[in-house]
Amino acid sequence: MCTTMKCRKIFLNGFLSLICFFLLGCDAQSRTLENGYTLPKATKENVQKIIDSAVQNLVFVKGGSYMMGDSGYIYKGERVYWSLWLDNFPAHKVTLDSFSMSKYEVTYWEYDVYTDLFNNEPVSLKVGHQYFRKGNYPVGKVTWQQADEYCKWLGEKTGLPFSLPTEAQWEYAARSRGKQVGYATDNGKMEPGRNYRKSGDLGTQIVFPVGTFPPNPLGLHDMAGNHSEWVLDWYDKKYYEKSPELNPQGPETGTYKVLRSGAPNATPSTVTVYSRRPHQVVFDKDDTSLRTMYYFGFRCVVNSLKPINR
Repeated sequence: MCTTMKCRKIFLNGFLSLICFFLLGCDAQSRTLENGYTLPKATKENVQKIIDSAVQNLVFVKGGSYMMGDSGYIYKGERVYWSLWLDNFPAHKVTLDSFSMSKYEVTYWEYDVYTDLFNNEPVSLKVGHQYFRKGNYPVGKVTWQQADEYCKWLGEKTGLPFSLPTEAQWEYAARSRGKQVGYATDNGKMEPGRNYRKSGDLGTQIVFPVGTFPPNPLGLHDMAGNHSEWVLDWYDKKYYEKSPELNPQGPETGTYKVLRSGAPNATPSTVTVYSRRPHQVVFDKDDTSLRTMYYFGFRCVVNSLKPINR
């Protein structure tokens, strides 16, 4: 049995918690994770910060033509291919309209504000690598639907035609407008410790804050390393054999969506600008396949022929 003063205190705290929950949208539980990162709230200022940043960090990518797919290179008189996967062939001509792409992958801070805005459960709260779940790290364990909805939400808030990039746009941008390079780094090469994680980082520091390493010549960061990135297209292993030349959008239907670039714990052969892989489209949040999605992230594009920030 409690004293009158103690009971009053308990009642008052409970009453204030109810007011906070129903009127102010406060959480009853702590929003600070074990790694010290505090999940942000969807305040008016935070939402506006996301919108402003999404527009300000757009990089204009002038349209043009290129040979999409792995056409290889000549080494000691023989043709060598960048990737061992057969779905990167054949190389085929693609012509794209101009567009703008986000300089960085979407971060946890941005996505946490977005999920709080709609009272959705934050992603990646139970992943094994909590060290990487901080505000300036790229958001992971995001389904294709979640990525698609986020880009569309930016479009609604800004009035700009935001979307996920098509596979052709992603590769064109990663290759700095279709240059014949192997990696989306500042010089087209992988130099661990300077423009990519150190080889010894595998198993420890495999994901980094966005923008840690130098961007590619267009000014786009983390298109080699950090997370695999969702693109708009459905997956078809033989799509390159029948892809249209002008602004290809991928197959009309499918079971899997395409991920570009490799996971952070991948080998050099799987993080080239030609790497592509399928993953099922997840509708059920309890789907066991979510366990394999720790390193699935994304970035958005704006499908406008003119630069947004000029």
